[in-house]
Amino acid sequence: MDKQEIVEHNDGDLKFHFLLTSALANKPTIPPKAPAVNGTDELDHKREGSDISTRGFEIGGISTSHFLVANKFCSARPHLMLVTSDSYQRQCEGLNLNDIKSVWFLLSVLDTEYVAFYNCGQDGGCSRLHKHLQLIPTSPNLFASFLDSVDGQPPQVPFEWFYRRLNPHDSTRERLLDIYNHLLEQATNKGWGLSENFGTAPPNAVCPHKPIVKKS
Repeated sequence: MDKQEIVEHNDGDLKFHFLLTSALANKPTIPPKAPAVNGTDELDHKREGSDISTRGFEIGGISTSHFLVANKFCSARPHLMLVTSDSYQRQCEGLNLNDIKSVWFLLSVLDTEYVAFYNCGQDGGCSRLHKHLQLIPTSPNLFASFLDSVDGQPPQVPFEWFYRRLNPHDSTRERLLDIYNHLLEQATNKGWGLSENFGTAPPNAVCPHKPIVKKS
């Protein structure tokens, strides 16, 4: 059984929850100069082009473009990963329509209310190169819980962030992708070139960011 401890810290109107867990003790990280991932790793049972070992943790296909995996280095229970079937898609790339379709499908059919997030790029918090989103059960008093109320007010925080309330009558997958791209454009205008590893990012990398989405 993993050992977990939650440490709370209040900074003005912002409440931090630091989760200390032994589950992350052996979690792999991206080395300073990550080697290219080619071929199939039979020893670690990784798919061709992937640096994520999913054997024994795969739940099933969600679509032709994605499959669902139980995260072996979980910070919540359950902690799911939505992984691209094309193992050469990379975590430094922006989300596309297939990503949006698959994650929105999961958020719509799962019995428990989940929040989905995407650690884009090394400076966006990713530890693996193979493109994947993550889903964990929604916690009470989320940072963006004010979005659940029409007249909710955003918290005062000492950093730049961007958000959009979703219109339940205008939430087609294509519309969601447009919203995501608009938010990414705002983040890029503010943060492009400022991240720690900007100089070593691949040519196809977008601005590091962490989009979070939930379906009320």
